[in-house]
Amino acid sequence: MESNKKITDNKHRIFERMQKIGTAISFVNANNTHSGNLSMRDPFDPDLFYITASGSQGGHLIKQDIVPVYFSGVSWGDARGSTESTIHREILKIPGVNSVIHAHYMHSTFISFDTKDKQLFLRFLGTDSHEREEFLFYPVDLIGAYSIGGVKVGSYEQPVGSSEMEERIPQYLGENILTIVRGHGPFARGSSPENAFHYLSVLE
Repeated sequence: MESNKKITDNKHRIFERMQKIGTAISFVNANNTHSGNLSMRDPFDPDLFYITASGSQGGHLIKQDIVPVYFSGVSWGDARGSTESTIHREILKIPGVNSVIHAHYMHSTFISFDTKDKQLFLRFLGTDSHEREEFLFYPVDLIGAYSIGGVKVGSYEQPVGSSEMEERIPQYLGENILTIVRGHGPFARGSSPENAFHYLSVLE
């Protein structure tokens, strides 16, 4: 009985934290009403994380919108979770990462439209083995540079929930705390949802 209560209390705390961050993201207009995604590791079960459901209203999450997903295998939650659940799963495997947020901040997305020939905000780094362009954004202010460092911007043939995103985004986030999907928006990893949200706000 006591064990069941602890599990219930744990799930409730996770829901409350994710709900608060979802509301905050919506408040700063980082997403439209039903876009973006947020995930968080279960602090007591290393095989489990929670992610917002596909199509959920981020600024007004209800308990059914927080979906459990396992690292070790496919579960019923995989079908209900965000279309980018597999990307979150790989990022959350990075040591020290307990939360991931993907949002569509306007300025962070806008700067990603720089090109090789017009580098206003980004520095062109070259192309990867599949000829996909890569850029780097580096904050000019000291606080931004110290807080988030360089942010890689990747070009993707399919920039929404694709296998190439699942492969490359965790690589970028293994090197730094943020990356931007060109024309789509940033991903942030953190030690907590609050921490990841802070990094996104500094980038914006």
